[in-house]
Amino acid sequence: MMINVDVRKFRKGGGALLAIGIAGLWSLSANAALMTCPASLTADETSRVTGPSTTDTAVSQCQYITPADQNNVANETNVNEAAFFGITNWTSIFTEQQELDEGAGQTGNWIISDADFSAYDYMITFKDGADTNLISFLFNENFSSGDWTSPFTNPPFEGVGDEAKDVSHYNIFRTESVSVPEPGTLALLGLGLVGLGLKRRLENS
Repeated sequence: MMINVDVRKFRKGGGALLAIGIAGLWSLSANAALMTCPASLTADETSRVTGPSTTDTAVSQCQYITPADQNNVANETNVNEAAFFGITNWTSIFTEQQELDEGAGQTGNWIISDADFSAYDYMITFKDGADTNLISFLFNENFSSGDWTSPFTNPPFEGVGDEAKDVSHYNIFRTESVSVPEPGTLALLGLGLVGLGLKRRLENS
């Protein structure tokens, strides 16, 4: 069963994905699924993707594909097939994946040139190799540049040893933002629906 949930509305509230602890129920195919990352990968002080200060997280959500597949590269086709964060129309901001030199995959920098957070949502996707699969982070829109540290650790990837594996390449994607009603607007809408229900009940009585 495919569960396709657009979770961008939660991007600024780390715990709101709580549920997305229905973790792992995003089906990609009979053999692959999206899983929610451990909270430490997106938290201040321990985040794998940060702003200019390496103590401030630049991301709010994280998902990875399981089981391992070293042939799954970080391109538009694969991330949209995976439907990271319930979205299937991601487009890369680069002309090609950002390949890293051998031995340079433990840490690095990221930048979103001409970032427009009012119009787009952004995510960064990392690729390694054996015993891993694609892992993506949804930006929290507080920074347009910063640092990253390899997310290929155990957890979440059980086949990885005690040390993080090198990132082989990464890619940054964007998609048009979705408007999320403010809580007050939702409350008014709810009251309106309740009032309409009462009116109909009175008319039918």
